[in-house]
Amino acid sequence: IRINDSDVWTALEKTGYILSANNPSEKLCEKLSKIRNWINSNHFPSELRININSSVNPKIISDFDFPAHEYLVELLKSLTDLEVWDSDNISQAITIPAKKMNLNLGGVYSLLYTIIIGEKSGPKLARLLQELDKNSVCELISQAVN
Repeated sequence: IRINDSDVWTALEKTGYILSANNPSEKLCEKLSKIRNWINSNHFPSELRININSSVNPKIISDFDFPAHEYLVELLKSLTDLEVWDSDNISQAITIPAKKMNLNLGGVYSLLYTIIIGEKSGPKLARLLQELDKNSVCELISQAVN
């Protein structure tokens, strides 16, 4: 995924770190440029790089010892029904079906991290998903279900 500067400013505005995405200061623009240079350098720690999966092998859900398939079906419905794609709504869409099914949230998050980034854990999931396209996220989960 290639994110341009305006995407960064919008993300920072959504999370409350800046007041407006419309007029970032010259100092912020310079900082972003330096951050991009660091990320693209050999000095950026590889363990901090996040790669979003472009596809998912549905066999991965068999690695989990809870009804992952049933949970993902419910999650997919919840995410698809979201009118506002933001971290609060995404977080609720993840946790409400899990709680209704009496699932361990740690296991649920581990499943979702595996589907989205191919790792058992990662950055705050709802915030990460809010920055991704809703249809892309739902497509990955749908691939895991089928």
